[in-house]
Amino acid sequence: PMSLHVSEEKGRYLKTTREINDYDTLLEEEPYASSVDYDYRMSICQYCFASLENITPLPCVGCTEVFYCSRVCRDADEEIHLLPSFSLIDRRRKANLCDMLAKIEIIRKDLKDDSRHLLDGVKLMLLALARNTQERNLNSQNNPPFQVLVSNSDKYTKEEDASISAILLRLNITTDSIPEYIDAYHRCLCNAFSVRKICDYSMKRISYGRAMYIIASMFNHSCRPNVHFMQQPGRKTIFFRPDARIQAGEELSIAYTETFSPYQ
Repeated sequence: PMSLHVSEEKGRYLKTTREINDYDTLLEEEPYASSVDYDYRMSICQYCFASLENITPLPCVGCTEVFYCSRVCRDADEEIHLLPSFSLIDRRRKANLCDMLAKIEIIRKDLKDDSRHLLDGVKLMLLALARNTQERNLNSQNNPPFQVLVSNSDKYTKEEDASISAILLRLNITTDSIPEYIDAYHRCLCNAFSVRKICDYSMKRISYGRAMYIIASMFNHSCRPNVHFMQQPGRKTIFFRPDARIQAGEELSIAYTETFSPYQ
């Protein structure tokens, strides 16, 4: 029911191709890449996002950056997590994603508290690039979807980019490849959705990870959106539904922030 359009003013955006009823599901999408934040790595399964409460978490076979709820989830994630030829953008490098995450563990111990959050973004970037490499290997004729996402690199500070560069150097990324990795980092952060859960005792929604959805990333922001999205607890799937009936040819928009947040 949607089509993609491009304009100089709006960039990429989505419009309806027919009338949409308020009970219709516009989009149901699985993430291109997803990652549980470090502080919740032993509380949420890296693969399915199920709670690990009352479960003995299973670590990855090669690092302790990610944990799983079962062997089924660990085995399902192994194809990406243990990708044997993790060349990323730099074709000269041959590294295992799991080894890269193990290095992040070491780097995390050396960083100051106010910089450690950057590693969660780097981890998502590595997972996205692993998926990107896998798709390139499967179909070398077409660009993987990750390449079409915007980066909005001008929105990030030189200080943050310098901090990311320092982390990448410690991951043994070659100096001449760092700008491409920085661009990939921006793509991930610019297009990622927070994955949240409701805290039982306070009823507040807390973010425990991030997920990138290719089609969902094409929705533009509006303070008066006509589409809302939801993620079911313990699932990575994201659902988009209209707030009311939408006429054919109307632009579709979502709120990138909480609609009741104060305007800044």
